[in-house]
Amino acid sequence: MVNIFRVKNIIDFYKLKKIKQKFKIKRSLLLNMTTVFGSIVLIGCVVLFVISQTYASNAVKNEAINAMEKVAEKTAENIEDNIQSRLYVIESISDTSVIKGKWENREASLEEKLQYLRDQLRKSIKLDFKRFALIGTDGNGYYQDGTPVDAEDVNYYKAIAQKGMSGFELRVQQNKNSFDYLFYSPVRHYLTNELAGAVVGIVDGNKFNQLISSAAYSEDGYSFAIDDKGNIIAHKDLDRIMKKENLINNSSSLNDTVNRMIKGENGIEEVKENGRDWLIAFTPVGNTRWSVGVVAPKEEVLKGIGRLKGAMIFFSLLIIILSVFLTFAMAKTTITPVLAVIQQIGSISKGDFTARMEEKFLYRRDEIGELALSVKRLKENFLPLIVGIREETKALFNSSVKLNDISEEIAISSEEVAKTVENVAQGANEQTMKIKDINDLIEEIKGSINGLFNEIARVKNSGEESFSYAQTGREKLGNLVGSIEEISSSFKLVLEKLEQMKTSVKQVEEVVEIIKGIAEQTNLLALNAAIEAARAGDKGSGFSVVASEIRKLSEQTRISLEKIRNLLRGMVSDTEQVVRTSELMDGKLKKQQESTGDTLSAFEKISMSISEMKTLIEKVFSDIGQISKLKDVIAERIEAISRTSEEASVSAEQISASVEEFAASTQEITKNAQEIVDIAKALEEKTKIFILPS
Repeated sequence: MVNIFRVKNIIDFYKLKKIKQKFKIKRSLLLNMTTVFGSIVLIGCVVLFVISQTYASNAVKNEAINAMEKVAEKTAENIEDNIQSRLYVIESISDTSVIKGKWENREASLEEKLQYLRDQLRKSIKLDFKRFALIGTDGNGYYQDGTPVDAEDVNYYKAIAQKGMSGFELRVQQNKNSFDYLFYSPVRHYLTNELAGAVVGIVDGNKFNQLISSAAYSEDGYSFAIDDKGNIIAHKDLDRIMKKENLINNSSSLNDTVNRMIKGENGIEEVKENGRDWLIAFTPVGNTRWSVGVVAPKEEVLKGIGRLKGAMIFFSLLIIILSVFLTFAMAKTTITPVLAVIQQIGSISKGDFTARMEEKFLYRRDEIGELALSVKRLKENFLPLIVGIREETKALFNSSVKLNDISEEIAISSEEVAKTVENVAQGANEQTMKIKDINDLIEEIKGSINGLFNEIARVKNSGEESFSYAQTGREKLGNLVGSIEEISSSFKLVLEKLEQMKTSVKQVEEVVEIIKGIAEQTNLLALNAAIEAARAGDKGSGFSVVASEIRKLSEQTRISLEKIRNLLRGMVSDTEQVVRTSELMDGKLKKQQESTGDTLSAFEKISMSISEMKTLIEKVFSDIGQISKLKDVIAERIEAISRTSEEASVSAEQISASVEEFAASTQEITKNAQEIVDIAKALEEKTKIFILPS
């Protein structure tokens, strides 16, 4: 009983533990899965955002830098193309015969030269030339319309004419608040090839400057150009051109950049000017001494990074929201069947096998479906096991009750046998006493026979007395015969009871064998339950404990049945010994009955002889020898009867001891049978916790 209560406590503990785990899962698993996977997605998005932002920013920045450098290179190419095209025009004009002084076969006049310039100016109007001038080596000269150059420009033109080479440069006329670009080429006399002067093309400064400064990378960006001394020669701010601003002297923040531009390098620099960050991409303008720079605000150049960052933040948030939603939906899809499985397991832990798993969970082709199928198989495997245990428990209980009843019947039969044996012993003692009396009488008869010859004279008188003694002996012999018959009847009853007891013991052995088979079957069922519980893992730990306790109870039942069978075998052996002793005693009683009958017949003969003594006195002497012989035979038989009575008394004592041992064994059987009844009842009560489908 202690083990059964222990099993109950263990089962209740595992029930409570599973219920707690069930509530915990229902309360937090869905939230935990959503939180964990949402956090993973969030972390992934943040990491991806940081990495993408870094790489994308660098990529956009590098792309912007490359684009600015390409814009700078393209601007330089355009400037060079504009310079070279205009310079080409001037060089072409200076290389013509008329400008060199030859007109057909004669020396060309000034008017012919100026007319040629007027013609070329009309052709070159698209190149923004506004005037052509023919300058002598002394600096004096005329424009194409015949207007002489200003006196203040003579020295300037003289320096150009004496260079003897083609070129271009910026001319700032502050007194006129204007600037223009001069393209010039030397003129050599066609005969002497001596330097005669130069052709100067004057390009509109605003238009040419617009060609350079209009090249921009961004809305607020612009381009500028400097010469090899750092002077601004093209800029969107015309004042800076008019002031002939030198960037080296006036802008310390641009010193490094300007120096690199003067050296003819290309590249890009980040500078800070007027509280704003700028990017300057610069490159030299071909074979000129100019260098062009493309300027753009840094925030405009990298504004794509901001847009990219915003787009990435938007899509990252969208991905996070979608991921959390999908995670929640997937977690709910996963948790719903898990909760259904947990509910099934909870019902099984309470012993309820009537709950059914929804079909849609059983047909899932994933681990959840396998889990649902496993729970279903667990129920299907345990259900016949529990039904079998319940039926075997009922059979064990019925057999135990039957064994208890048989044990009680055996106890009652043992008591009756004990009483019968006690009566047999008492009869044997009485028989012994009577045989002693008979022996005394025989001794008297022997004395009478021995004194017969001496008392023959007194035969007549003694005959009457002998007749009286004979009558008394006859009565006692009759009583002895009756006692012997009663003893024989008692022994027959003892033999019948012993046969009944032997049959009952065999029935008990059959019941014990049935109970042993039930116990072995219960042990096998418990072993199967333990194997199934082991297959179920932690889910079947409670059933494993129950199976272990049932196996222990089955083992105790087997041991108790083994003890009962050994006791029954001892009882059968003792019963057979009692039967053999009783049969032997019955045989001896039959012999004693026969001897007593012979003695009674002899006494009847004696009585008849004494009654007929008067008529038969003559025959006394002839019969005295036979009487003497009969006396010896009677003495021997009486002695045999005495020994038989003593043996019967001893056998009765042995039977009484065996019956007492048998009674003790019967009490032990009854006690063990009652324990089996209690165990079977406890098992039946434990199986009632299982609710089975009808």
